Order: sequence, then C-alpha cells, then structure tokens
Amino acid sequence: MIEYNRKFSLELTSYRINFLKSKDYLTINADQWGEEPHKILYVTGLAGSGKSHLTYWLAHKYKAINICLDALKFYDQSNASSQQVVDDFIKIYPEVEPFVKSIWKNGNTEYEDQLYTIYTRKFLSYIKNRAYSQNIRYIVEGIHLFIRLNPCETIGEPTIIVGTSLIKSVFNKIMRDYYTKIKTMSSFFDDMIIYQFRQRRYLNKYLQEVEYHDRIIQKMQQYVILTQGAGNLAEYIN
Repeated sequence: MIEYNRKFSLELTSYRINFLKSKDYLTINADQWGEEPHKILYVTGLAGSGKSHLTYWLAHKYKAINICLDALKFYDQSNASSQQVVDDFIKIYPEVEPFVKSIWKNGNTEYEDQLYTIYTRKFLSYIKNRAYSQNIRYIVEGIHLFIRLNPCETIGEPTIIVGTSLIKSVFNKIMRDYYTKIKTMSSFFDDMIIYQFRQRRYLNKYLQEVEYHDRIIQKMQQYVILTQGAGNLAEYIN
C-alpha cells in the first residue's frame, strides 16, 4: 500500500474539504492501482493543496509516469513526462498545437475555454489508452478531475483526494505564485479568494457524487448476495 508522511484515510462517508482544518488524505480503491484494468492512479485536491509534491513522491517510489492534466495549458511549467505525452497527443490532434503553445496559457475567451474542456477530456482518454497499451503505472494529477471532467470518467478508479483545507491551500498558493510576483489586489482577490472558494465547492460536490456511487455499488453487492449468492457477485459487477 502507499506510504507517505501524511496519514491516509479509507473513510469516504461525509468526507469533505474543510475551510480551516486539513484532513487525512482520502484513498479510494488505491490498493487496486497497477492491477488490470486499473493502470492509472488519480490524485486531486485544491490548488496549492500539495498534489504535485505527493505525485512526485509516488512516481519516484513506484516507478510510475506522472502526468499533470494542466500540461495542455501550462506546458512550459510541466514536468518532462507530461510534456512528452502532450507532444505525442499533438501528433494525433495537430490542430491543438497553437492552443497549447500560446493561446490557452495567455488567457481564454469563452470559446477557447470550451475548447480547453473538450481537449482536456480527449487528453485524459488518450492517457488512458496509452497506460493500458504500455502496461505501465500512470499517475494523473490535477484539479480538472472535479472541474472540467465528468465524474463518471474517474469515479470508482484508484484515487487520492488531498485533504488540505481551503485556508492552508490558499496560503500555499500565495507562497508559490505570489510571493515573488507583483500583482494587483483585484487580480489577487479574483484568483486566490473567489477561485479557491469555487474550487472547494466543486470538489465537495464531486466527493458527494463519489460517495453516492459508492453507496449504489454497496447496495448492488448486498442485493446480489441476497438473491444469487456471493459466488455470482464478481460476474454481476463485471
């Protein structure tokens, strides 16, 4: 199982990202990571919560390929493995190259933002196919699991939710993005306060859907055991 200097929790019920107090990191089906067909471990949490630090450690420990979903927008700041996957992705979708190299990282119109969502979904689909075909462990990290992607694309898959609180995440993001940069107070307020509060709302909504999905699976399992016996459970679920 995964080891780290932060505690991990298996308790999904009512797990939500707090405003002040950070929580243990939530693991969902993490013990299945690496088994067929679960070649991808998803890591998500608020911006500034420590996702990148965790995925770097996991990738090193388990010799996995670490991909940031934000690499389509922040190509230059992404790690080498993310850049390589984006380069290969562009070979399949050459029309996206000017957006990756310039347009998306310099601010988006509504149309450009919609395109970004569409290609983020295509990018994840490409990563899935790549992981399965190469038979290698992948880690996919980013906020887009709960912002731009449909929850059904990742629910039930091996996932870690980084439980850093809103306040701690905001502080970390300030130290990372603003400490050495001069920005207006208006930009600071929009980016750090409004955006982070919105992220927390989206992430907690995602967690609600994950919990709902987990309850449905449990009820299905109970129903099959009661009506058909435990021997048919695996066949029924698959």
